[in-house]
Amino acid sequence: MYEWANNYLKEHTNRLGTTISEREEKLSENNPPLFDEVRKLSHDELNLFRTEMKTLDHACNKLAKLTWSEWKAKMNNNLLDALKSEHEHLSHQVLKVSDGIDSLDKELEALTEEELSMDAMISSLELPPDFIEKLKENQDINNQVKLKNKELEALKENQTIMEMELNSLQQEKENLCKELDEIQVEDEIVDIDVCDEENEKEIERAHDKIRLAEKFLEWEMVEWSQYGAKFTFLEMSLVMELTFGRKSESIIEEVEPEYEIVNIEIHSYLAGDAEPCAQLAHRMVLKAVNTASLQQKYQTTKKLPHLLNCMSSVVCRARQLVSEVEHIMFWHQVEISDTSISVQFSSIQARSKFVLSFELIPGKYPHNEVKYTFANKIGNMSSDVISSMLSAVKPGFKYLTRLVESIDQLLKTPQDL
Repeated sequence: MYEWANNYLKEHTNRLGTTISEREEKLSENNPPLFDEVRKLSHDELNLFRTEMKTLDHACNKLAKLTWSEWKAKMNNNLLDALKSEHEHLSHQVLKVSDGIDSLDKELEALTEEELSMDAMISSLELPPDFIEKLKENQDINNQVKLKNKELEALKENQTIMEMELNSLQQEKENLCKELDEIQVEDEIVDIDVCDEENEKEIERAHDKIRLAEKFLEWEMVEWSQYGAKFTFLEMSLVMELTFGRKSESIIEEVEPEYEIVNIEIHSYLAGDAEPCAQLAHRMVLKAVNTASLQQKYQTTKKLPHLLNCMSSVVCRARQLVSEVEHIMFWHQVEISDTSISVQFSSIQARSKFVLSFELIPGKYPHNEVKYTFANKIGNMSSDVISSMLSAVKPGFKYLTRLVESIDQLLKTPQDL
């Protein structure tokens, strides 16, 4: 307020000085008629004029002083009002700050009392007698869990080694089965009575191979007669019964008689509460085999080895599938429904959880592409990403295992899903 008044006064003072200077300059230059009249005045008139001018000057000074006093009083009033308003505002703020300080002091006192109370409670606490024992038990449990984890890792390594050995044995078994078929065909042609010593050694070696191959056979003959035969598979839980018809006449008396196969039946004797994997194996075999087609293709006992080889191939694929599913169960939650296998995948790293249901076609797995359905549970896993990963896996040996491993590898790979 003071600065404004000072600036205002300077402005008007400068303006007044300028006006006076202009007036004096104008009077000096123009020599107005008033000066001429003053020169013509007499001494008495001049004294009278001087007196009137002094009176006028006194009146002007008095008016100026009055105007200045009024302006100064107005300025002082405005300044006083502004100072009062500012004082009220500051007083109000000071009052608020004082109230806040008082409230903080009270809260600090209450907090101090609470801290003292908590310290007293903590100092008065005592551990229960069995607490230390529980801690020791938990430590023992943790040690046991670590030990079990080490055992689990060892079991995983052993399982991997056994799977490699199993694959090698299966390959050897297939080769021996092929050799067995060739040897059986040769036995039908060769006349054992006329063979020389060298042929007898060859036949002995062939019989050794046959006995070795029989250890890897999927089937076991439990009954044979002129009326029929019975073969078992999968630990005698699956039975194939053959019914023979008329006997064909052979010109060679010593050749084993040949019978016509008039009926083929396959029965499952698996218990109703058997393991889901065992039930899956039976369903894959029963749905893959068409007995009418087999009977039409293998009409006589001469073709029985080929029939058994065909059944062994189907059973072997089913048993291999069960081995794959049991391996997957070791790492994932698996549900089996008919010939559909649902595998649950979850990963904390990928922040996702979903289920893939693989639809297996009996008789075509693992050589045909497997259809699947995707169900997302948690996260933003895209079905397109899943489809691209699964389509890169080609059908073949351990197809299902390789499909699951591809998704496991996807979840281990850091990426924006």
